[in-house]
Amino acid sequence: MKHLELPSDATMKRLTEYLYSHTDDSTCIGILLAYYTGIRIGELCALTWGDIDFEEGLLKISKNMQRIKDFDKEITTTSVKVQTPKTVTSVRSIPIPDILMRTLKKSRKQEKDYLIAGKKKDWAETRTLQYRFASILKKCGIEHFKFHMLRHYFASLCVRQGVDVKSLSEILGHSNIQITLNLYVHSTINQKRMLMNKVFDTNAA
Repeated sequence: MKHLELPSDATMKRLTEYLYSHTDDSTCIGILLAYYTGIRIGELCALTWGDIDFEEGLLKISKNMQRIKDFDKEITTTSVKVQTPKTVTSVRSIPIPDILMRTLKKSRKQEKDYLIAGKKKDWAETRTLQYRFASILKKCGIEHFKFHMLRHYFASLCVRQGVDVKSLSEILGHSNIQITLNLYVHSTINQKRMLMNKVFDTNAA
């Protein structure tokens, strides 16, 4: 697998500081949710406020928004559709960290309202969110990286903090644990170097 160049902790700190200072913007709320839960961009765009259980502090994932090709017409076009996920494991409940729940409660809207609002429509599609995300990175003076890297960063951070692989796999909605292992549970070169030096410590008796 190609090595992932994750954004640094300092970069993510700068980004989250901006997001928290602009929580009146539904896009910033959505990006924070992706940062804290690792959900996919299509899952995020399909969310309504009713998908958040404020009593239990849970995010319920049961939909996915995608732009799909329509081959029924003479000219191939695309349309945005909200569908159920392809795999059973993608339908899941994710605990929301307390720090984010406090922000969500302050920004709470009607259950039927989409979490990320559009300008001409009630919702914002994935392509629109990607444009908005790129604009926010630019405002923060952060070098561009894809929205999906938030998911990778979340998973890598969980691994660093010792979250067990089974729990992480369920949070991410992976179809099996092996996918999580292959993507995120691997030693860095620095970890390997420390292990090698520990084995062959020149000061050892």
